[in-house]
Formats: sequence, C-alpha cells, structure tokens
Amino acid sequence: QNFEAPIGLSMHMLIQAAGGYTPNAQQLVMGGSMMGVALATDQIPVVKATNCLWVSAQAPKTMPLPCIRCGRCAEACPVNLLPQQLYWYARARHLEKVEQYHIFDCIECGCCAYVCPSHIPLVDYYRYAKADINAQREVREKADLARERHDFHQERLERAKREKAEKLAQHKAAAQTKTNSTDDKQAAIQAALERAKAKKAQQAAIPTPTPTEDKSA
Repeated sequence: QNFEAPIGLSMHMLIQAAGGYTPNAQQLVMGGSMMGVALATDQIPVVKATNCLWVSAQAPKTMPLPCIRCGRCAEACPVNLLPQQLYWYARARHLEKVEQYHIFDCIECGCCAYVCPSHIPLVDYYRYAKADINAQREVREKADLARERHDFHQERLERAKREKAEKLAQHKAAAQTKTNSTDDKQAAIQAALERAKAKKAQQAAIPTPTPTEDKSA
C-alpha cells in the first residue's frame, strides 16, 4: 500500500494504517529487501529517507563461509568497485586502504552480497567501515577546532598582554616627561632665586659714600 505520510509520523502508526502486523511478521526493514536496513523497533519516526517499509518473516540466517575469491561480487557491482578488497580491508579495519578503494562510491545496493556463494554480508562490513571513517573524521575535526580555539585564545592573551605593556610604557613615558618638566621649572625658579640673592648680596657689598665737611667755610 502507498501512503502520503508526514515526516515525524511513528512507523508503528503507519503499519497500523496498513492493516497491522501479520502473525508471521518477524522483521521490519526500511528500504526494501536488498538495500534496506533492518530496524530494531517501530517506535521511530518517518524521515526523508523513508521510502519503503517492509515487514516479513525473518529469513533463516545462513552462516557466512570463508571467501573463495570467485570474483562474482566484482562482476555484479554496478559501480565497478572491488568488493572483495573492500571486504578484506574493512574486516581488518585498514580504513586508509578502504578509502583508497573508494568505499564511499558504494551505493550499498546489496548486489555483491546477493551473488556471494559464501553468504558474506558484504554491505554490513562496508557500512561499518563508513561509520568508522566518519567517526574518525568527526574526532579529527573536533580536535582541529579545539586546537584552533586554543591557539586563538593564546593569541588573544598575548595581544592583550602586549597592549597592556604598551599602555604602561606610554603612561610611564608621560609621567617621566611630566616629572622632567616639573624639575626643569623648579630648576629655573631656583636659578632665579639664586640670581636674586647674588644681586642683593652684590648691592649690599658696595660701600655708600659718606658726606665730607666744607673746609673753605
């Protein structure tokens, strides 16, 4: 059945609108039989990526066998990747090698896992590898951001310290200039006083003439 469901609607309500679960319902898959993702519960909302809900009896689990390197996965891949190499490197968690083999070009169609005679869940390995790579990228980005913030904080502290030192130097220079100006004024006043004292002393040292009697009288 097809429904126009609003984003945020509970998947449980959507399934009930379609008639509910059948007695043999065992597994809820979002996306279809090959590219779908198994959901642990229906108490989650409809999102933009929700294009299909598939409820079916859980298929019997087939134990995966060792890879026989038959190459069928590479022949079935619509993106012309090398699923076998991606599987080996993803299993060994060699994430750099996985990226070199263009794992993010994988569309997770499930063709490789479908044709695999060893029943290896290849897409699951690819999804785990992608998640690990994205998690490591997020950690690196957070570390880079924290380092940039720390460097900016240190630079700001150094700049504030330099500005404070420059202001103190300017205030000190201004105070020194004011002190020198005051000293110059005091020296000028003292010199004027000394000159006045010297002039007064000089005038006091000059004898005053005494009047003489007129002897011709």
